[in-house]
Amino acid sequence: MDFGRRDFFAGAAALGATVAFGARKSKVRRGGPSLGLEYDHVVIGGGFAGVAASLASARAGAKTCLVERTSVLGGLSTQGHVIVFMPLCDGFGRQVTYGIPEELLRLPMKYSAARPNGFWKNKKGTKAELSSKRYELVFDPGPMMLGMERLLLEAGVEVFYDCDVDGVDMEDGRIAEVRAHCGCDAVRLKANAFTDATGAAVVAERCGAVVNAGIKGNIPGGWYYVVNEKRQVSMRTGAGRFFKKNFPLEARNYRGDSLIDRSLHMQAVHKAILQDNAEENRRLKAEGKSPVHIFSIPTYSTMLKLQKLACGGPEDAIVGIFSDWRKSGPVYPLKFGQLTVPSVSNLLVAGRCIACAEEMWDVVRCLPACCASGQAAGTAAALLAKGGSYAGLDSAALRSSLLASGVKLDDELLVPDPAWKGGDVKEREEGVF
Repeated sequence: MDFGRRDFFAGAAALGATVAFGARKSKVRRGGPSLGLEYDHVVIGGGFAGVAASLASARAGAKTCLVERTSVLGGLSTQGHVIVFMPLCDGFGRQVTYGIPEELLRLPMKYSAARPNGFWKNKKGTKAELSSKRYELVFDPGPMMLGMERLLLEAGVEVFYDCDVDGVDMEDGRIAEVRAHCGCDAVRLKANAFTDATGAAVVAERCGAVVNAGIKGNIPGGWYYVVNEKRQVSMRTGAGRFFKKNFPLEARNYRGDSLIDRSLHMQAVHKAILQDNAEENRRLKAEGKSPVHIFSIPTYSTMLKLQKLACGGPEDAIVGIFSDWRKSGPVYPLKFGQLTVPSVSNLLVAGRCIACAEEMWDVVRCLPACCASGQAAGTAAALLAKGGSYAGLDSAALRSSLLASGVKLDDELLVPDPAWKGGDVKEREEGVF
């Protein structure tokens, strides 16, 4: 890759020395007694899956804590500027995903001008009218972040920002507590149920679970905002396409489990943004128009293919339903076993790190499936709040709780629309909305 690996390694060595020194210093400062807190449910990761899991358990009566390593919610979607809430419908005018996923899709409507496509704004129209657009939403990050925090606080969730997990203590095949810190403050979080919503199965791996390493194929995305001379802000999605067009595959094929590749990937994103902006301004100049300037860039890794749970438990009950964002027609079930960690009796995973077949990962990683898995995990955690194991959880009680909270799990939702003829629907390109 032509991104100065030698310079990068030299800088990394200097950074490593600084980090090592800082670690020694902080260890002394955090060497005193840590704060011990107890909950029914602890969620690690404040992306959409973590928010959904926290909401579900708190609303079901469980004392819930959410730990987020940054200072806002939404993760890749909000901080990474991937601001499309993908479809809740099958593309043939039929909604298939309900509950907290729909609540979060419509949440920014309270704080911004964002509205769902077409007739989905009010969910009124004929089948043909609803089929003309997918039930999705392009939203702005700020209103979504603020709205999610309001929902959590109103539900009674305790949110810890700027909080990094340091380790996990196990007892008899279950998590006893999670150790974390915020600045100089150390904390021990105890609970009967835990949810790993880190997006990379970080907690599950620390517990000894088998994970699939982040794979190659991560390309720079680089959605970013620009501002014109009138101080009007708009989004550009061209940086990723610019990189695809101008750089060979080997220069944009980053591994999701490599420290070096992950850092180089973000540098490539920044480079692509600069080059795309320059190309856009050349076009505007040729048309006699004023240039636009970079206003905001992603502040969160835009790498998609990170590590995930290698295998879950028995498939068991269907706890969610979601569609394929890439094409109209396919509808898929979410099985509770995809969330369970066989080696840890009180841990679930939620979001893009759940167990799934490789070919399904590109669908599972998007917001409808992430939120559905989060709601299922949070609902299960509330049932497990007073003890027990997920292996012994009453699946009928779990499904009943989900149905009572607005989720629809009707078998007919999994039956493809008669108009769908298989793979004859043109796939949409990611980044086009």
